[in-house]
Order: sequence, then structure tokens, then C-alpha cells
Amino acid sequence: QEKHQDHPLAAIIVTERDIEPAHFLFRVERWTVPGIRTVEKLHYRLYWVEGDEFVDEIESEKLITKSAYEGIYWQLAASDKSRLEKWWDIVSDTMSLESLKAFRSYAQKMKGQNDDRLDTQRTLLHRHLNRKREQLQKQIEDRRSEGRESLAKANEARLKKIEDRVKRQLHGLDESVSREPFSTFVCAGVIALADR
Repeated sequence: QEKHQDHPLAAIIVTERDIEPAHFLFRVERWTVPGIRTVEKLHYRLYWVEGDEFVDEIESEKLITKSAYEGIYWQLAASDKSRLEKWWDIVSDTMSLESLKAFRSYAQKMKGQNDDRLDTQRTLLHRHLNRKREQLQKQIEDRRSEGRESLAKANEARLKKIEDRVKRQLHGLDESVSREPFSTFVCAGVIALADR
């Protein structure tokens, strides 16, 4: 469980005309999935306190972003310590667990895409290596049959360099997908919607 003092809740109030007053808890995390193409994403999670339910991810992002730009510091929230502690428990337990489930699903999907890219890259590298090897081995045989041993050896050295480069590239691909996905806590807080 996360500690309140490590991640205090931000308190924001947003006023609009003709709106039903409500409270929303929010949690933002940065998700990172390393791979051939590392993917990073901000994940927004919103919990409607009065309705005791989660808000979908698109609406969560909209309200959290709007609150960041248009909201103001909600001073009254800081005076109600017991309510803040209760809300923090929801953010650090219920919302954290919900975000963890979503993160695992997202990471698995992105890992599948990275694995597909990895297979494609490996295939292209092997195809390139085989084509170069075939060309250079023919040139080596031709130079040897012509009695031009120095040119044959030069082509052998060239082939060795290409094989070493492809081997390093394949190793780099394997390294890039061996790192584990991770989630980083960014911020959490409460948004109060109030009528103007």
C-alpha cells in the first residue's frame, strides 16, 4: 500500500454552470513497455465518489486534463483530514488494484505487438545475411578459381564483418524485449465539481 505522505492528494475544484455537484478521485500513472519500440503512455483513472463507481478511461482523461487547466486549489478539502484519509485509501487500494489490472492487460497487448515486430526484424536480418552470404561466397569461389587468393580473403573478411554485425543486431533485438514493463505513479487527487 502506498503511503499518504509520499503521495499526497491534490485537491482541485472546478466550477461550471448547471452542474450537479460531485466528487471524483483521480490517479495518473505512466506506463512503460520496453521493446523494439518502447511505448510510454499516461493512464488516467477516475472514481466517482457519490456513485461508488469507476469512470471510463476516455472520460477520465478529459475531466482530469480539464481540471488541471481550469481548476483551482480546493482549500476546504485540506481541513477534512478524515475524509482525505478515506479517499486516499480508495486511491491507494481500490484504484491502485484497478490500475494494476488494466496495466497488465495493456502490457500484455503491447508485448504481443513487440514480439510481432521482433519476429519481423529477425526475419529481415536473417534474409539480408543469407543474401549477402550467398553473393560473397560465390565471389570467393570465383576469385579462387581465377587464382586471386587475396581478393577471396578480402571477401571472406567482408563476410565475417557482416555476420558479426548481424549477430550484434540480433543480440540487441533480444535485449530490447527482455526488459519488463513497469508502471510509475505520477499523481492522485480529488476533483470537486461545483455549480457556479
